[in-house]
Amino acid sequence: ALSLRQADPHPPRQPDRVLRIRGVKTRRNNINVATWNVRTLYKIGQLASVIKEARRLQIDVLGVSETRWTGNGRYRVDENYEMIFAGKDTHEQGVGILIHTRISDKISAIIPKSERILLVRLEVKPKPMVIIQVYAPTAESSTAEINNFYNDLEEVMRCSKNNDVVFLMGDFNAKVGKDHGSQVAGRYALGEQNERGEMLVEFAERHDLVICNTWFKQHERRLYT
Repeated sequence: ALSLRQADPHPPRQPDRVLRIRGVKTRRNNINVATWNVRTLYKIGQLASVIKEARRLQIDVLGVSETRWTGNGRYRVDENYEMIFAGKDTHEQGVGILIHTRISDKISAIIPKSERILLVRLEVKPKPMVIIQVYAPTAESSTAEINNFYNDLEEVMRCSKNNDVVFLMGDFNAKVGKDHGSQVAGRYALGEQNERGEMLVEFAERHDLVICNTWFKQHERRLYT
């Protein structure tokens, strides 16, 4: 997951990564943000399981990858959460953002760029939040596909403003590597950097972002981005 340098991330918990953002206030002092590759929501009971976990961890904004839902939409799931999603015509890929109803009325913009990129803007104080959930092409994808993904991501990033708190998160299908040689990644990155990892680091450097899950010591399975 990526976030602005100014963010104050705490060590992640289940389901994947949880960030507590101090200073971004609503009726409760903190907004808990997380991301999770759920593999699919196109299965009976899967969404209910995700919501149960989000409620248990008191997550306010949960970005999900590989929803496998078709089309774009927004709907009220239950008394606690709304779901915003972006997909394609077939049950492949797809991204979504689950938002707690205590802050869902702060939504001012929704941009479903593609089945891989979704932006939601929240007008909270003291600074607006921009949440961008992504699901990058896998290693089997072509160079053209990954280039198109990053071109689309560049366009979406331009939708944010200078004073926004931006969270770019999701499954980047990249390996940053321990010897990345960059200030945007920490000492706990995984293995050797691959080409996708190099692209991710360069993107983070251009946009003054940090790769949060490389700054905390945790199990290797949580270091993949």
